[in-house]
Formats: sequence, C-alpha cells, structure tokens
Amino acid sequence: GKEVMAVAPVIALMYDRTFLAGSFAEAWRRRRGLHLAVAAAWLPLAWLVAGHGQRAGTVGFGLGTSPWEYLLTQCAALTTYARLVLWPHPLVLDYGPELATGLASVAVQATLILALLGLAVFYFWIRKAVGFGAGAAFVVLAPSSSFVPLTTQPIAEHRMYLPLAALMALATAALVRLRPREAPVMLAALGMTLGVITAARVSDYATEEGIWRDTLARRPDNARAHASLGGVLAREGRLPEALDHFAAAARLRPDYADARNDYGAALSQAGRDSEALVEHAAAVRLKPDDPTIGLNLACTLLRLERPAEARLQLERLLAQDEQSPPVLAALGQALLQEQNYDAAIERLTVALRLRPAEPLIAFHLALAWQGRAGDAVALPHLLHAAALAPERVEARLACAAALQRTGQREAAVEHFAAAARLRPDSPEISYNWGTLLLELKREEAAAAAFKSAVALRPDWVPARHNLALALMRLRRPAEAADHYSAIARLEPTAQAWHNLALAHAEAGRLAEAKAADEHALTLEPSFAPARYHLQLLEAVRKKP
Repeated sequence: GKEVMAVAPVIALMYDRTFLAGSFAEAWRRRRGLHLAVAAAWLPLAWLVAGHGQRAGTVGFGLGTSPWEYLLTQCAALTTYARLVLWPHPLVLDYGPELATGLASVAVQATLILALLGLAVFYFWIRKAVGFGAGAAFVVLAPSSSFVPLTTQPIAEHRMYLPLAALMALATAALVRLRPREAPVMLAALGMTLGVITAARVSDYATEEGIWRDTLARRPDNARAHASLGGVLAREGRLPEALDHFAAAARLRPDYADARNDYGAALSQAGRDSEALVEHAAAVRLKPDDPTIGLNLACTLLRLERPAEARLQLERLLAQDEQSPPVLAALGQALLQEQNYDAAIERLTVALRLRPAEPLIAFHLALAWQGRAGDAVALPHLLHAAALAPERVEARLACAAALQRTGQREAAVEHFAAAARLRPDSPEISYNWGTLLLELKREEAAAAAFKSAVALRPDWVPARHNLALALMRLRRPAEAADHYSAIARLEPTAQAWHNLALAHAEAGRLAEAKAADEHALTLEPSFAPARYHLQLLEAVRKKP
C-alpha cells in the first residue's frame, strides 16, 4: 500500500472537527468509536512494517540518506508541487535521487513552505474550509515529504495526486461562491484546457524511449534517466547510443551500482569485455551482495578466459544460494576452462537437473565429458545439447567434429550443413563442410561449399585449391583453371603454376599449359613435375 494511507484517520478527525463537531474534544466525545475503528488500521500497518522491512530497503533511516538532507530536499519538492498546482507544465517523470546540498541552497523555498504551512495552521485553527483543505494537503504529503527518507525518489510528482484533490475541491467551491454564474463556464474551459494538456502528456508515454528522452530534456543531469534510456536502447540493439547514455550515467553518479552493471552488460554485448570488466568490478564493490551483479562480473571474467578469478567470485555467490542454476552453470564453465573436468561435470549436472531445458548448460556438460572421456562418451551429450537448441552453431559444430572423429562422417555432414545455414557468413564453416564432402566423394556439394568460402574470403588459398580440386574431379577444368590462376597470383610457387598447367592441359589449352609449366621452372628450375609435364605436352604436340 501507499504510505499516505497512514494519515487517513488523521484526515477523518480533521474533517469531523472542522465541518461537523466544531472542536477536537467534541468530535472525540461524539464519535470516539468511529475514530478508534479507523485508527485501528494502523495495527496491520505496523505489523506489515515490522515484518517486511523498509519497502525493499528504499524507505527509512540508515539507508545512506540523512533525515536532514531529505527534509531540505523536500523544500524544493513542495515548492515544485505548488508551482505545478498553479500550472502543470513542465512535468517530469523522474527528478532523480539527488539531494539538497545545504540550507542555503533551499533558503527561499524553505521560507515559502513555512509561510504556507503557517497560513494553513492559522486558517485551520479558526475553523475555515481553506484551513482544512490546505492542512489536509500538508498532512497527506507528510509521510513522503517530510524527514523520513525515500531514497530512490526524493521528488515525485505523483505524490501530489491526493493532496491535489483537497486543493481542487477548495478552489472549485471558492469559484462557485465568488462567481456563481460564470463558474460553470470557467470550470468547463479549465477542464478542456487541462484535458488537452493531459492528452499531450499521455503522448509522451507512448514509448518507453519517448518518456525517458522527455525526462532528459527536462533533467539532463539525471543519471537514472540516462541509465534507463540506455537500457531501452540496448534492448533494441542500438548499442552506440546506449553506451553513450550509460557512460553519462556512470560519469554523473560513479556510485550508481545498477547503472555501472548495465553499462558493463552493454559493453559485453558490443564485444568490449575488457572495458565491461571495469564496470562490473565497480558495481560489485558498490553492491557486493547483489547476485545478479556478481554473476555478470564472473561471466565477463570467463569470456576473458580468467577462470580462476571467476571461480572465486562464483564460489562466494554459491555460498549465498547453493541451488542457483545460473551460478552453478557458470561455476561449471569456470572449472571447464581450468580443465578440472570431474568438478565441472558435478556442478553442471546439478545445474542441468535444475534447468533441464537450458541448452548452454547441456553444451558445457558435453564439453566437460569430452575433456574427461573423449568423443565417444561426450557424443550423446553433444547431440542432446544440439537437440535442445538446433539454432546454436557452436553445438552443431562440436557435434560435427565429434561425429567426424568417430567415423560417422555422413551424420557429421548434416550438422555441418545446419551450421552453414545458420551462419552463412562464416568461410571456415563452409570450408570444413566442403572438405568433409570431398572426402566422401560428393564433389558437386563440396564445390558449392568451397564456392561459398571463396566468395567470403577470395584470398584464402586452401579454399580455392580445394574448390579447384573438386572442379577437376567434376571434369570442369576450365573453371578449375580460373581458381588455379588466382592461387598462382596469391602464392606464386612452382607447384601453383604447375597445377594451373594441368588444368589448362585438361581443358585442351596446350599452349597455356606449356607457358604455365615454363613459368614454374623459372621459379624453381629443378621442379621435376613441371619438366616431365612439358615433355608430355611436347610429345602430344608432335603426335601426327
């Protein structure tokens, strides 16, 4: 529930005294039972506060915000609310957690608030409706806008919603009394104007990005708004913009642990793990007991192949929760990197039992079994991991390699083909797939795979060589000659020029073949295959 409901019994008593009984004593005499019944609501409230703490550690004393600092900040908050009552523009979703720096910084606002409070007390004392309205507004604001710190949001416009009801009722009654004829028209005009403003404000909430950009337009130094906008942009894959806002949040508030953690996650997403490590380490220093932040630090260390440091961090987290699947999985990965296969299998087996559909855990468990017992034992685990996530390229490639090494080459082809479909921009996958197809004497498919690899890396000699070899086996020597010619330009060796000569000869281009072999001999005069091939070409030329 909201803190303001704690003052409901007080408001009821104030209303009784002002409009019904005429004094507190008379209100108590007439309706003592009613007021005691309303006040009884404080009993479950006290139980909730005692049993459930300080609203997730964001409300109360001893949380890093002193009551004096918070009270000074409320002087600025209350004057902001008062200004928005007169004209609700500009509105700000989040003013940030910043506090007043001293009495001098809010002296004018404090004087104004004390004057308004004094007037409210005076008019309430003489039993005027204006005193009840103003007094009720102050009382409703008291739980959130006095000296009890709400650490996340010292200023929040929504706290004025209920107090505004009393003030608007008072203003409406005054207008009707002073201008009874004009009041309906004036109220209708005001309602329409405020309706238009409300519609315009609602449009700011159309997207999460829109509301945070609007907040930053009003409060450009709001670290939380920068961090929140950065999170939105990161989720949409707009990393350069996201990183700019995370960097701004970290610069404005170096002690903002969640922002530093999110900044690190975005840096990792951008492939900048060394920089991410700095942010995650800072976040852990600021919030050492936060398991999510600690896990992010450990995962970054694992990506940087620093398993010993990651393991220490993960063991500390495991002491907090021995059955945490993400921590167990990450610890298993750290032990795997350290080649402690037995311990890795133990941790990953528990993690997989807790999360049986998690493909990454299954994959790392398969790798641990592979390291401990070899391909034959690991293969069922690898196939299981690939079945859990058919779109995971790493699992497909690991299956293909293990199947190939255990002699199951036809099955390996299927996994290579799947990997090539999933990652068509990888020349290495196409090359390895083509090499296996060539071993299986499936030259047509092999040539297609090698063509993909060559298209992605035109200067990759092994891929061109195997493509040319496949084309020669397919009796397409003219096409093979084109690739041998490219190889000869990339690596001008005697063997490369001799291969070109063989392709030319097979295509019936004897003059070109002779020229290629002669060039091979200029590069390496003792290269016997070229010399022998030249003799064959000469014999063919002299043949009637």
